[in-house]
Amino acid sequence: MKLLKLSAITAVVLGISACGVMQTANTETAQATEPETTTATTASTGGTTINAANGIAAGKALLALYTQYKTDGKLDISNPTNITNLISLITNLKGLRSDATTSNTPTSFINGLVSGSSNLVTTGNTPSVLSTLGALSNMDVSSLASSAVTSATSAATSAITSAASSAATSALSSALAGLTGAASTATTAATEEQQAAAATATSAMTALSSLFNMFK
Repeated sequence: MKLLKLSAITAVVLGISACGVMQTANTETAQATEPETTTATTASTGGTTINAANGIAAGKALLALYTQYKTDGKLDISNPTNITNLISLITNLKGLRSDATTSNTPTSFINGLVSGSSNLVTTGNTPSVLSTLGALSNMDVSSLASSAVTSATSAATSAITSAASSAATSALSSALAGLTGAASTATTAATEEQQAAAATATSAMTALSSLFNMFK
């Protein structure tokens, strides 16, 4: 009888052990077949991306400025076309490093610069060009754009005022006198803006003139 009880107990123990082994094996199998989850890492760089399109636009603006420079012998900041081309040039340099070199500038931008400038920019002068353009890349052109609009508005206003004054009656003269005060205030603000624009343009044109001397 004791032998039978012992055999029964042994059978139960073996059964429990077998179940434990099977459960462990099933768990390990599930873990082995479960897909491994990975986290993808995307490299990113700060600042604005500069590409071939920027290079082409900058090259065209650079060529236009150089053509005018050769014609006049200088870069005239009072020339609206020069200001427009300068704005286009600097706008398309955003994202270019201030210490731009051939090794830290995207090849696509350099190729675009060569193409847009109709080969004014070449493999040989690219380092010098990038050095100059890098120095211009952080310039604020907002004052240039505003000044261009202000100048155009001022010219139109001056022409209208001149025409009105020639045929003004006393009543009109009185009205114009009242406008003079407001115009004076606006002129002061415009003058400050134009001074800022002139400083930016002069600095940029000086740097470009030095570069253009190299192209001769």
